[in-house]
Amino acid sequence: MKKFQLALAVAFGLTFVACGQTPAGNNLQEENTANAELASDDAEELADTLGFSDSTAVGFSTTGVTIQSIGLLALPAGCRSITAGSFATDTDADNIPDNVTVSFDATNCLRNLPGGGTITRSGSKTIADTSNTNDRNHSETLSNLQTVWTRTINGKTVAWTTTRNGSRNIAQGTSTTLARVHDVTGSSVRSVNGVDGVSFAWTNQLTASYTADAGGTISNTAQLPNGTVAMSGIWKSKRGSNAERNFQVSSNGLVFNNRATCATNRLVAGSITLDDSKSTIVMTFQGCGVLPAISITPKP
Repeated sequence: MKKFQLALAVAFGLTFVACGQTPAGNNLQEENTANAELASDDAEELADTLGFSDSTAVGFSTTGVTIQSIGLLALPAGCRSITAGSFATDTDADNIPDNVTVSFDATNCLRNLPGGGTITRSGSKTIADTSNTNDRNHSETLSNLQTVWTRTINGKTVAWTTTRNGSRNIAQGTSTTLARVHDVTGSSVRSVNGVDGVSFAWTNQLTASYTADAGGTISNTAQLPNGTVAMSGIWKSKRGSNAERNFQVSSNGLVFNNRATCATNRLVAGSITLDDSKSTIVMTFQGCGVLPAISITPKP
């Protein structure tokens, strides 16, 4: 996926690192780079799904934006279908459906990426309101939710195929704060010219907290204001037959922009650090629409 667009992409979004920066091979440096890209992609997805509205409409019952988008890109007509429940059933009138399952069609979900390449999605997501008051509290259950990013790198067609299962839960604390908890397992395979190579199994257990900038207020009838994000938790990954790695995740100074301010790569400043016994990996976000810089420091 794109960057370790880790929504935090893991908390709030999904972007372009994995398909744009991943090397092939078996050494520690290459394994670290792949981990950074996968985690960064997850963090961006976390960030993107934090604010479920876009610049023209808000709320699930209006457009179903978070389940209708692949990361930061709106999906075309025919991509999604309602396979259980309805967006129209919203008992507490907070623009979050009581319970709805959306399935994605890989062929109809195909989109071109900014800067070249494609992305598509398949599988399903169930969205459920978790409170009977007018707030943003809700859960998402992922069932074989698969995203395929494809890019041309150095004349070769490179693709990451990532499949996610698990849950994401979001709770509104005050008029200016949100918390999001991810417990997602996944598998990711990198291919070059159609030949599978690097493969990972991973687990993302992250907590992200959001605070609106001064003057901003969370509303279910408006975009989420720009704000700051803090993230912590565990990122576990296992490459092929290698031993599992257990990374501690922390963040520093993450800045989130809404879609009106930034259409892609909405974590625009700050950093996310993955740290284990082998290496320290830092992803530094560099602005709207810009992929994060990745630095890797092996440990003795």
